[in-house]
Amino acid sequence: MDELITEKAPAKINLYLHVHERRSDGYHNLESLVIFLDLADELVMEHDTADALPALLTVDGPFADATPQNASNLIVRAFQCMRREVSTLKNVSIKLTKNIPVAAGLGGGSADAAATLRALARLWEIPSTDAQLHSLALALGSDVPVCLASQPAWMSGRGEVINSLSTPFPRCGVVLVNPGTPVSTAEVFQLYRSHFKTSSQDLFEIPAHFGELCQVLSHTRNDLLSAARSLCPAIDPVLTALHHHPLVAFAALSGSGATCFALTETREHAETVAKEVRRVSPQWWVHATEVKRHF
Repeated sequence: MDELITEKAPAKINLYLHVHERRSDGYHNLESLVIFLDLADELVMEHDTADALPALLTVDGPFADATPQNASNLIVRAFQCMRREVSTLKNVSIKLTKNIPVAAGLGGGSADAAATLRALARLWEIPSTDAQLHSLALALGSDVPVCLASQPAWMSGRGEVINSLSTPFPRCGVVLVNPGTPVSTAEVFQLYRSHFKTSSQDLFEIPAHFGELCQVLSHTRNDLLSAARSLCPAIDPVLTALHHHPLVAFAALSGSGATCFALTETREHAETVAKEVRRVSPQWWVHATEVKRHF
């Protein structure tokens, strides 16, 4: 019983995020086009003979110091959630390599929770259906269901309605820039005030060409931008730096922030943009990556 299970937990970005009315359950209805990146956390899981709960979690990587290792971590909560469903599930030890910034609008915690559910199902050969995993994922957080498949998708409702793209997402480079200030999603929603704009036309078909995609995205919005700016004014200079770079075709805030992203035609262009942004603003976290092509 010494099998090791490794799962990647890719970062996500919301290419747009339209926030609508508050539901009776307290959540807002959302519309978002989500893509996943080559940047990812990594989980290594194996059986553990200890009987104590929660699962044994250790963390390393560049963002280990900002990552809780107790029951507040979504990995531990995902284990507990799965164990309630499957009473025969034994304890496990989990090592997390944390490469995604914490509280950054990149879905790192949600991706880790989804990876935990996938890894547990594999490790213990649990015959869980997609519907069962989806239900467990939604109980953990609105972003967790879309992270289960970690494929480009439209997300709506509070996050429970997921529609896969019918055509491949164009290959492109992505630059991520975070000013170094954690932003709480809950606090952003508390500050969010709007008359709830009517639903805009979704991207039911993804343009095949990168330039056409960016042109369509230019007519979308992130409705949380104003609230996020009020909590983190440093978002403004980040967006300005990205918008003004000639190799950037589209730039916006991801989710509740504070990470901003830029789309470039190639990964090489993304590397160039990242290098120049680092040179001008070395205090920011800057990362060049690309859209994830394979799980």
